[in-house]
Amino acid sequence: MWTIEQLEINGGFLPGLKAALPAGLICIIGPRGSGKSTLAEALRFAVKGSVGTSKKRFDLLQANVGNSGLVTLTLTTDAGLKHTLRRGLKQPAVLLTGDGRPVSGVDLDRGTYLPIDAYNGDEIESIADQVLGETRRELLDELHASELSAIHLSLGEHRRTLDANADQIRAARRSIADLAESIEEFGDVRARLAALEPVEETGPAAAHGRALKQQQRNAREKQRSGDFLQKLQSLKDDAEELKSRIDQVCATQIAEEDSPNWEIFHRWEPEVQKSLSSAVEHLTNAATSIDAVVATAEQLRAELAEVHAIQTAEFTELQKVHQQADERSRMRLDLQQRVARLEETEAEQAGEKERLAQLLEGRRTLKARFLLEREQISALRDTVAGDLTREAGDKIRVRVLRNADDLAYRNLLMQGLKGAGVRNHDEILDSLLQLRPEQLAQLIQTDDHVGFDEACGFGPELYGQDNFPGIVHHVAHTGPGVGPAQLVRRGIAAGHVEGVIAQRLCHFRANGIDPAR
Repeated sequence: MWTIEQLEINGGFLPGLKAALPAGLICIIGPRGSGKSTLAEALRFAVKGSVGTSKKRFDLLQANVGNSGLVTLTLTTDAGLKHTLRRGLKQPAVLLTGDGRPVSGVDLDRGTYLPIDAYNGDEIESIADQVLGETRRELLDELHASELSAIHLSLGEHRRTLDANADQIRAARRSIADLAESIEEFGDVRARLAALEPVEETGPAAAHGRALKQQQRNAREKQRSGDFLQKLQSLKDDAEELKSRIDQVCATQIAEEDSPNWEIFHRWEPEVQKSLSSAVEHLTNAATSIDAVVATAEQLRAELAEVHAIQTAEFTELQKVHQQADERSRMRLDLQQRVARLEETEAEQAGEKERLAQLLEGRRTLKARFLLEREQISALRDTVAGDLTREAGDKIRVRVLRNADDLAYRNLLMQGLKGAGVRNHDEILDSLLQLRPEQLAQLIQTDDHVGFDEACGFGPELYGQDNFPGIVHHVAHTGPGVGPAQLVRRGIAAGHVEGVIAQRLCHFRANGIDPAR
């Protein structure tokens, strides 16, 4: 911790000023124009410089400090070390030790060497006048910057995980929709196959059918064996990467050599290194075991490839024989092949649906973790507010209102309403804000027009959808407070009104409100 012991100004509006600053609260009193603001700005300038300052403040410094003025601070640490900081408007800042030697390698203009928060009267009034108090929150957060930074890093990781999960959910839904279209393209192949006269389950036709199914099994076996080997290699890569990260941890030095705590770290270091070495050894053994599994799997795949080659050759011969069969057999074979592909597609779709269910279930867990982590920010701010209230006394209360700043969410909803063809966005927005964000996302995701209407209080008597342009014109010229239910009672078809609601949901998706996220 630093203590400013003395402030000295040479040149400018307060030439020759040399003031010792006692510990505790300092109050500077004087008439207008006596230099109170100049003194405070000189102190802020000496510590933080003029980088990033406003033009008004820079003009004040130039007028009161001057191009040749020099501000000098005498600083003392808790350990008793003295430093001198000199700064001029037209010359770089200089940091000196107690015996006058310059200190290099310190960026004095970043404000990290001697962190200080300084505000003039106008800035304090501006902070007090803010409706949402963003700057006030920043001031609270700076009191526990390290803890808050750790929380934000964790939240960033959670957001990336949620984004990746959302991408997987969208991909799974697209895959399910594509597979559904493919299934529709097969039509009634099962019924057509069942309508054919049965054939004997022996002979060339039956053998060809069995060989065809075996070829399809072979293709799946080949794909799965390749996927298995790829997953094994990924496991080995993960083990090697983890070993590399452990090596980086081993090279980390925690204690400072000149710290009195060095002996504690030195005493425990062998035990820590031993544990890390044991972890590396286990990972090495795991990588070796994985290599053995890979070798076995390669042998399995090679043997399987030989068997597949023999079965393919047999299938080719059966195809030649089967080509000589009559048209009915060929029709049956074609339908059998299409039914087999249909079954594969249906199985793949069922797998995708199962994967989607797992992703959605996992997303609920990820969201819960994210919300719990984000709640730590509010809890930390509550703790800071409580500490400040206790320090300020009974006549001052510092309070944090949770979830009071919904401006970003409002802007997102307003963007979603753009282009929907309706006015009275404020009234619509008020209705939407009655829903929780996850509830609105669910309604958009499922295209639940009736549920959306009922949840927003528009009335349940809306069904169908037609003649959208006519109702758009009517709603666009309707006064505030007139919702779809009132329009229906005025004689407008319920389907028209439902069209407006459906269009709003479409515009939410089109304007970036993604229910998957």
